[in-house]
Amino acid sequence: ATIPGSQGQTVTIVEAGIYAITFSGNLGAAAVGRSIIGFTVPAVGSMRAGFVNGESVSTATAAAVRVAAGTALTFEVFKTVGGTSNFSGRIIIHKLDSL
Repeated sequence: ATIPGSQGQTVTIVEAGIYAITFSGNLGAAAVGRSIIGFTVPAVGSMRAGFVNGESVSTATAAAVRVAAGTALTFEVFKTVGGTSNFSGRIIIHKLDSL
């Protein structure tokens, strides 16, 4: 995969296949109100997970999704209440041999 730019908001899959994708992260502060982590795979849809009030860690995942070569996955974090916080995250993309 390739990650363009300093923001790392998109990851382009170079080789077509079936992938397991996990995006996890830490808001750096307890969540208040609605905060969401997620990613979108074009032609498949969006995977989202909410941060529970008082918690700072969440994970969005797709256990097996077919991705075409050249597809750009978009990763996003939405924090709708409170001030800014330092987000740190991890993207794991694993190509599966088969289902």
